[in-house]
Amino acid sequence: MAEGLQDKLVAAEALQVKGGTDNWDQSIKAYEAIITEQGPSSVVLNGLGVPLRMRNRQPEAIATFTYARALALKERDLEAQLTAVNGLIDAWRTGNRCPTFPYPFYVEKEERLPYLHTVAQSFIPDTDAIMSQMRGLNLTRVEAYNQRGLLYNDMGDIEGALAEYREATRRARMLTETDPSNDRYQNRLARALTTMGVSLLRNGDVDGALAGQQESLGIYLQVDDMRGVGNAGAGVIDALDAKQDYAAARKLAKDLLPKVEQDPESVRMLTERLAKLPPVL
Repeated sequence: MAEGLQDKLVAAEALQVKGGTDNWDQSIKAYEAIITEQGPSSVVLNGLGVPLRMRNRQPEAIATFTYARALALKERDLEAQLTAVNGLIDAWRTGNRCPTFPYPFYVEKEERLPYLHTVAQSFIPDTDAIMSQMRGLNLTRVEAYNQRGLLYNDMGDIEGALAEYREATRRARMLTETDPSNDRYQNRLARALTTMGVSLLRNGDVDGALAGQQESLGIYLQVDDMRGVGNAGAGVIDALDAKQDYAAARKLAKDLLPKVEQDPESVRMLTERLAKLPPVL
């Protein structure tokens, strides 16, 4: 890969990871500029699919990841194939967040979410098949377990979700041990801890959820990931709320809101939780 292209990809991904509406929009433009200049490739298309999904442009994300997968197959790039399938699971799982998602005419309104989950679940055997051919540690495998956990959690299979999250966390910790200064490794560990914390709380393990979310929040603050700060912060507040530590939950929400002001979704999550907390007497 040419040095100039690599620099542009790093810059586009940095915007994607930082999060926030403006950064995701700039990331989309950066990836599109690379495609215009260099032509499409699985790596660039996989990068583009992420901010498209984060901006709730799921139909475009699905088309982008599908194209990325086709190119990755042609390139015989297993990591790019798995990245594309991970993206497809995520985009289909969250399709209901797109107000204009093109559901088939035969899918009734009340059946839309099960439909999306069924399609997303259909890609899980593909992740198994690809991972069976891969060797060693890499972020893409961590993300595969995490995406599977998110899907199972949304489908109500909490034990299934926790099993996937634990594998994601185990592998992410191994990666961070190889290079503690790598922000991408740290980010994926934080993501695995955050998503696992949601399922732990649903499963009644309040202390486990709180510990994981607090560790995750510390990492997200360190790597300056606004959406991550919002997600983990919301998780910590939920756990503190469950422990009836309302003063600590209220203080944390107020402390975090200025840090995520550029990400409307994080502002929404924290503001809603702050409003629902009982007043501190």
